[in-house]
Amino acid sequence: MVRAFTVVLVLASPLGIAAPQTTSSQLWGELDGYWTPRPSLTRLRFLATAAFTRSEEVDALEATIGLHAGIVEGWGSVRLGMNATQSVSSEDYREEKIVAELNTPATSGRWRFRSRTRLEQRWILGAPSQRYRERLRLERQSTLWRRDTILAYATYELYYDTRYRALSRTGYRVGVELPLSSRLRLEPSAVRQDNRFGSPRHVSATAMTISLLY
Repeated sequence: MVRAFTVVLVLASPLGIAAPQTTSSQLWGELDGYWTPRPSLTRLRFLATAAFTRSEEVDALEATIGLHAGIVEGWGSVRLGMNATQSVSSEDYREEKIVAELNTPATSGRWRFRSRTRLEQRWILGAPSQRYRERLRLERQSTLWRRDTILAYATYELYYDTRYRALSRTGYRVGVELPLSSRLRLEPSAVRQDNRFGSPRHVSATAMTISLLY
C-alpha cells in the first residue's frame, strides 16, 4: 500500500479592494506534504488536508480540514473525500462537503491537455446542495539549464450550483511547477474567480504552493 499524507496550510488575506465591494485582491499560501512509504504500490493514495483560506461564499477567513483517498491508473485517477469548513472571522459560515473527483491522463506531445470533473455534495449551515465543477488544463513541460523540468500550465473551470440552478462561477489559473530538489517543489500561480452570486463578486489572488515529497 502506498500512502500519501498531505497537510495543507493556506493563509489568504485581502490585499485591497478595487471597484468597491465587488473585487477582492488576496494572497494565498499553501504547504503540501506527501508521504509514500512503498513506492512499488503507487496506485492507492491517501490525502489529509488542513487549510486556512478565504471563504468561497462570503468575504471571510475560514479553516478547512479533510480526508481523501484515491486510486491512480493508466486511464487517470479517481478520488473520494470529505471536507469540513468553519469561518474563523466575524462572518458566520459552516460547510461540510463530500467530494468525488475524476482526472483524465494528459495527452501526448509538447502541449498537453487534461480535464478534471468534480462532484460535491455540500451542507452549508446544514442546508444540502450540490455543485458540479469541470476544469480544463493546458500544460507544457520544459527543461531548465540544470536538466530539471518545469511544468507551466493554464486552467479554466466552470461551476454549476444547484442552489441557483445556474452556472455560479468561472475560474482561471496560470502557474508553473518548479522542482527545487527531488523532495521539494514550488508552484507560484495567479488566480481569477468571477462569481455570479454572493460576495465578493470577483477575486484576484496570487497563490504560492510548496510541496514536500517523502
